Amino acid sequence: MEPREEFRHIMQIRFFARGKPMPLTIRGNSMSPLLNPGDRIAVQPQKAYQVGDIVAFFYDDVLLARRIVQVQNDGIVCKGDNSFRLEHILIEDIVGKAVAQNGKCLPELPAALLEQSLAIGQLYQTGDMKIAAIKEQPFYEGYQTALQAWINES
Repeated sequence: MEPREEFRHIMQIRFFARGKPMPLTIRGNSMSPLLNPGDRIAVQPQKAYQVGDIVAFFYDDVLLARRIVQVQNDGIVCKGDNSFRLEHILIEDIVGKAVAQNGKCLPELPAALLEQSLAIGQLYQTGDMKIAAIKEQPFYEGYQTALQAWINES
């Protein structure tokens, strides 16, 4: 059994087989301002995942927490709210959905912010603009302002 599969199997036995969500600690800032370093999320497997869900998944043998921004025929596209990179994954890479943050329910990100986040990721992915150039664009500043306002209201 590969280390990745073995790790997943151990996690599933330890938490999910008992019907308990698996706790994970956020380490980076790719999901800020919603999830910040030190925050704890509870991850639970789901029968289905949808756009807007925050999921934990394996990517290059690392466990990440990102938001689903698009579902395609050949997989799922995820992106951090405060990130530029799009991660293309398979459903079987997903460990589960974040169902709570620091013991509280996670708020649902508005559709307009999801669309803006995906557009930023697509712009970065095409290589047309570097991160510094994207950050100088009015639409990026508007996205960040709206994201922070949403956090403050939640």
